Formats: sequence, structure tokens, C-alpha cells
Amino acid sequence: MAFYFGTGTQSVTLADHAALDLPNGEWAIAFRAQETSRATSSRLVYRSNFPTTANSIEITMGSGAFANEFYVNIVDASDSTLSFPITANPLNAGTPVDFILQRESDGFVRLYFNAALAGTSNAQLTTAINTSAALWLGNRSDSARPFNGWIAEYTQRNRAFTPDERAAHYAGFSPPFFPGRAVYVPAIRDYVELQAGIAVTNNGSTVVAHPPIIYLSGPYTIQAPVTAGETHEFEGSQTVSFDGTAALKQSAAFTGDATVNMDGTADTVLNEWRMTGAETVSFDGTADTIRNHWLMTGAEEVSFDGSAALKQSAALAGGETVSFDGEAALDIASITFEGQGLLSFDGSIATVNAILKMQAAQSISFDGQAQLGQEAIFEGGASLSFDGLANLTAFEWDAVDAATTPTWQDVD
Repeated sequence: MAFYFGTGTQSVTLADHAALDLPNGEWAIAFRAQETSRATSSRLVYRSNFPTTANSIEITMGSGAFANEFYVNIVDASDSTLSFPITANPLNAGTPVDFILQRESDGFVRLYFNAALAGTSNAQLTTAINTSAALWLGNRSDSARPFNGWIAEYTQRNRAFTPDERAAHYAGFSPPFFPGRAVYVPAIRDYVELQAGIAVTNNGSTVVAHPPIIYLSGPYTIQAPVTAGETHEFEGSQTVSFDGTAALKQSAAFTGDATVNMDGTADTVLNEWRMTGAETVSFDGTADTIRNHWLMTGAEEVSFDGSAALKQSAALAGGETVSFDGEAALDIASITFEGQGLLSFDGSIATVNAILKMQAAQSISFDGQAQLGQEAIFEGGASLSFDGLANLTAFEWDAVDAATTPTWQDVD
């Protein structure tokens, strides 16, 4: 069901929230809409510190002598206005329209109707749009500019759509397929915002039939929170990303992925977690706990830029680069690194218990602090370095392939 606004004071508001701010860089606003009639100029999207105009944005349609014109007005933090009227107003056709308004890499703001370029701003935008106000859909904050029609699938993203993504959005692909979302209001009956948890208030609008949306097998973007029981499988996706908090239980299988990202916090992964064929696997936030078996085969790059707590066995085979740039707490059983061209611990690797196997790596470096316990085996490493503080304790250290100039011997 889409949100329907009749003439009068009807609207939907999203409470003031940092996620609604548009960054000083790429961003995009996208939604679908259809007009029923128009008596006055109307606002589809409006956010402003009215009567102060700095840091505001409005997407509007004219009336009277300007009935065929579609406007976008953006006022930046310096009170400079970007404005461009679009004389070909697709809403006059009485059919659903796919809107994308985005600031692109060159600083210009462009408007797309049904994936086709409709207009470009008269100047470049050079600041963020940080507005201390609610966002209004279907009206202005004084309820004096009502939109008569429906709006659905409202999203904001902190990056621009690519041409292929604009075409897919127009074709009806669901917004969760496109990474980088900051705000998402599906407008399917419930008055909710699903990405940032922003409070949504209905001011008299009703619901009508929602436009068709498409769900396929990938790519996947998992929004927080996500809890999966039993088996969760991602096959053939080009991109799988966890941008918020994901709690995964039982087994998770990622096969054929070009990129697997954990940009937020992946709290719990239990039992088996398999990533096979992924070119890049990254943990940019915090992966708190991975239990039992963790298998990464064929990944060219595996990185931990935040903090990872790994338990039981972990096997990283075939990765050309494996890096721990933050803090990794590795506990229990066997950690195996096979075939890596480069293996680095640039932050702190707090604890490795039991067996640590590093086989065929060309370079292994500990640039921060490493506390290693039990047995560690380094096979085939062309270079092994401890540039920070390494607390090597207990059991057995084994130099299987002796270095050119060994600086340590087995400790037992």
C-alpha cells in the first residue's frame, strides 16, 4: 500500500534525525509517485528550517501558469540556492513516475524521471545539507502546499545511483538491493522507517495500492537487525553487505560473491560459516564472535579493520592478502592460514590459543601486539617479523622452513 494524500492538510512526517542529513559528497533521494489532481503548487518532499531557508530542500510542482513545471530547490549552509525548473512534468500524464534526485561526483545535482535525465542544477553543491527539522512527504511544514496523489518507496542514500542502478530502480527493483541506504520508508501500509529507526507520523493520509516491486536472489544488503536460524545461503551474488548489526546463527554460506562486507557489527555467527569464491571479504566494524568452523577459500583479500573475536577453527585458504588492521581476539582450537601472499597483524592480536598454522605465506608480520599461546607453525614464510610487542608463551614454536637468518628457536 502506498501513502495517499488528498487535498488539504494531509502529510507524513519523519522526525528530525541525523540520517536525513545529506552529506558533503554523493547522495541520492529516490521515490515513486503518481498525481491525481492539482489545485495549487504542491510539495512532494520538503525539509526546511522555515522561515530560515539555509539547509533546506524541496521537490515541488507548480500551478496556474506554471502547472507544467517541476521544481527542485536546494539551499545549502551558506544560503546559496540551487534551482532548476523542469518544464516537462511527467506527473501530468497521470501514470506512476520513478524519481531519482542525486548529487553526483562532480558536485552537480541531477534529476532523473524514469531513469532518464530531466535536468541538472545551475551550479555545483559544495556543502552538506544539515537541517534541524522534520522531513515532510506530501505537503509543506505549514500544510499549505498539499500534494494530491500517492508516494511510495522513499529512500535516501549516501551515494549516487549508477546508470545501471537507475535502470533497475525504474524497473521496480526493491530499494534494499542498492547499498548505501540511510533512510528507507517502503510505504507498504505501515507508517515506519526501516533503515535508521526514524519515527514516522501519519497526518491524515490513507493507503492505496502499492506499485509492484521486485525481489530476486541478489545482490543482498542485510540491514540491522537480522537473525538467521539454521542455514542462510547467498549464492551467485556480486555483493553481500552487512551495513548495520547482523546476528547470524547456525550455518551461513556465501558462494560466488565478488565482495562480502561487514561494515557494522556482526554479533554472532555460530557453527559453520563458509565464504568460497569471494574476491574480497572485509570486516570494517566489529565481528564479535565466530564459533566453530569458519572457512574462507579463494578470497583474494580478507581484512579485519575493526575488532574480530574468532573461536574454534578458522581456515583462510587461497587469500592473497589477509590483514588484521584493528584488534583480533582469536581463541581456541586451530587457526589456519594457507596460501596467503601476505598475512599481516597491524593492530593487536590479543590471544591465539591452541594451534596457529601459517603455511606458504610470503610475508607474515605482527606490527602491533601479539599474545600467542600453545602451538604456532610458520611454513614457507619468506619473511616473518614482529615490529611491535609480541608476548609468545607456552607450548611449542616451530620454524618448519628455516628463515635465512633465524632470530629465534623452538621454545618448549
